[in-house]
Amino acid sequence: MIYISTLDPNDYKSLIAEKFREETGRTITFDGDITISIYPWLGLESNGVTIGNAPGFGDTPFLHTDHTMVRIKFMPLLREKYEIDTVRLYGLSVNLIKDETGRTNWDDLVNGEEDEGSSNLPLAALVLGGVDIRDASFSWDDQVSGAHYTISNMMMKTGELVYGEPIDVSLTMDAVSNQPELTADVTFTSTISYDLDNEIYDIAPLDFRMILAGPNVPQNSTDITLQSAIRINLDYETMTVSNLDFNALGANLTGTINVSNILDEKPSLQT
Repeated sequence: MIYISTLDPNDYKSLIAEKFREETGRTITFDGDITISIYPWLGLESNGVTIGNAPGFGDTPFLHTDHTMVRIKFMPLLREKYEIDTVRLYGLSVNLIKDETGRTNWDDLVNGEEDEGSSNLPLAALVLGGVDIRDASFSWDDQVSGAHYTISNMMMKTGELVYGEPIDVSLTMDAVSNQPELTADVTFTSTISYDLDNEIYDIAPLDFRMILAGPNVPQNSTDITLQSAIRINLDYETMTVSNLDFNALGANLTGTINVSNILDEKPSLQT
């Protein structure tokens, strides 16, 4: 691995922070080191990055990450191939807020204007080594409705993303809601396949498990499990849920569900 030795990005943290504030009106701080590599991977690795909240939304950071690594293989770029290593986000924390006027703390970061000169990245030329997210948390505070939702202890991992090839996905997380008052311990694993030309998507096998708890849940807690295989055909506007095995609140549902006109407001359901 070749690293940049003559240009140390850590010497420019204050300049980066100044330019970031000029462009966004927000603060950015770097508590750890920034590392830049050139060959064979052109990459950026950083520790302890914090982005401040928008003005008027308090001192809680908008975003923080303990460790971030993104890198792309250098030589394939010369052939317009994009081989990206596993994107790593460790200790990610995102706090989303809507204030009493309906303004959100990300409005200032959203640019609704499209860049007409931009071109779409050809998916066939893209290889992504996967996504590795550990110990992530998200919060949503809606001060208009009083709703507050949090996701914590989130772990997400995918296999290599190669155009046309199936993608393995695993996810675990804890969730809390105050409207309604619920907590959930969620585990999800699946393999996702897709045929973009024919608009066909397969989620199979699918394994979903959740422990749901709250004062309005029978016996204050229940286990919910779902195993199935799902095929979605957007061209024909159909969805088939096969090998269904759903368990919740002492009830069990098995069989096959066929849904047609899934893009309509009132799809048709057959079991």
